[in-house]
Order: sequence, then structure tokens, then C-alpha cells
Amino acid sequence: MPCIDAMIDEVVSLPLDITVEEALNVLDNNNIRTAPVLDSDKTMLGLFGYETLMQAVLPQALSMGIGLGRLDFARGAGPDIARRLRKVKAKPLAEVMNRKPLTLQPEMSLWETIRTLAKARLPLAVVDKKTNKFLGIVTERSAIAELERSEADPTLTGPEMDASDS
Repeated sequence: MPCIDAMIDEVVSLPLDITVEEALNVLDNNNIRTAPVLDSDKTMLGLFGYETLMQAVLPQALSMGIGLGRLDFARGAGPDIARRLRKVKAKPLAEVMNRKPLTLQPEMSLWETIRTLAKARLPLAVVDKKTNKFLGIVTERSAIAELERSEADPTLTGPEMDASDS
């Protein structure tokens, strides 16, 4: 069962020619945390979301995972981070978006997709490797729904697999 079976093909996307603040408004208005950045031909240019924003405004040690055990040094950093946020929100989206996001290929198995989703902890774009065209997005929710659908219809699945097989 390929990952495109779990793919959502009608998604909110962002154009390249907006500011970070405008992109955040789109995310907020649609109650989503990340969105693909596409050109008019649906070519995948990047991905932008709250994780990308956090990496842009937090001290590098935090965004890299270094120093997450003790955040005492960050006390009092709020005003500085707020200033960074204000500056980042005014920037063009092209400067802040993730230009090399982790993506899925349409033929990837659902199990590999779920493993990749679990590691990434983000919705992932499905992109045609040859054309770089955006096809859709797979979320944790859509992957689980596809698993449930395949369980309800045994003709959709191969040999049974229990948790010890993964």
C-alpha cells in the first residue's frame, strides 16, 4: 500500500511572494501548523510552519537541541527573542522557509511513511521526484485513517503484521 493512499491532495499552500507574518496568518486562519510553499505550477519550493519559525527566532543552541536539558541560561532572553520574532515576521517568506524539507515519494510504502512521520513529527509533503511537483501531504491523522481503512478491508493489505514485526 503506497503512501499516496494516505495522502491529502487538497491542502492549503503558501505562495513565495509573501512575508512570514502573512504566512503565519494563513496558518492561523486555517488552523494548521505547516504548509508547502509552491509556485503557480505546484512545484515544491519549500515548507514553512511554526517549527521553521522557532528555528529562526530561538538561540541556535536551542534550535539544534543543544542545551535543551537546562534552559536556565535562557531566562531573561524573552525580550531578545521577541525582537527577533518581530524582525523575522517582516522578512520575505523565501528567506525563512525550509528549502530542503524532508519529503515522501508517491510509491513509498505506508509503513515506511509512518516510520518517517514518527521521526519527523511533522506532516510531510509527497513530491514527484522527477518533476518536483507537489502532490499532497501525509499527516499522522491521515496515515492512521488509512491503516484503519485497510484493516476494515482485508483486500487492501498484504500479510498480517503485528507490532513485533516492525
